[in-house]
Amino acid sequence: MDQMAESIKAILDHEKISKCVIYGHSMGGYVAEAFTRNWPEMVFGLGLMHSTIYADTEEKRTNRKREIELIRNGKKAMVVSGMLPNIVAKANTERLRPVIEEIIDHAKMFAAKGIIAVLNAMMQRPEHTVNSQIPLHLIAADADNFIPLKVYSKMKEDYPHITMDTIKGSGHSSFIEFPEESAAVIKDFLKSIN
Repeated sequence: MDQMAESIKAILDHEKISKCVIYGHSMGGYVAEAFTRNWPEMVFGLGLMHSTIYADTEEKRTNRKREIELIRNGKKAMVVSGMLPNIVAKANTERLRPVIEEIIDHAKMFAAKGIIAVLNAMMQRPEHTVNSQIPLHLIAADADNFIPLKVYSKMKEDYPHITMDTIKGSGHSSFIEFPEESAAVIKDFLKSIN
């Protein structure tokens, strides 16, 4: 995650951007957390879209290890095809089937060792220490197949200053499932911290 965060830092430096609000979706949230941990002076807002501040649970680690083993055994396409349809709520699968198929086709082109490296990095990432000086926006969904709503509720309970929005009827990818609603809650958060 730190390595990907360094890439973001290099882009911002190149563009001469010294302060930003950074959002990340799912694993991108872990990258955004790493960026915030390493360069807090550059961040005046952090957004986690279908992502969590908590390190992987044992159950999550076990699942990732299983996926790694399958990929090592030449079953990358099976892992990708089995997991990626779950990025949207079941109720949205048919409506978004062409998009899901495009994402699956794209993911099948990734190198197996790259997918394994990312899965390992997610397993080993630390719990994010929330900086109360940096506004934090959680975007949750009530039909997320990967992160149950109770996890977001726990984050909000642990850190009451967090802003949390729940996209109704969405799964793990509200920016695909409900783009207007997702954009609206991001705009509201940006207005609140500006």
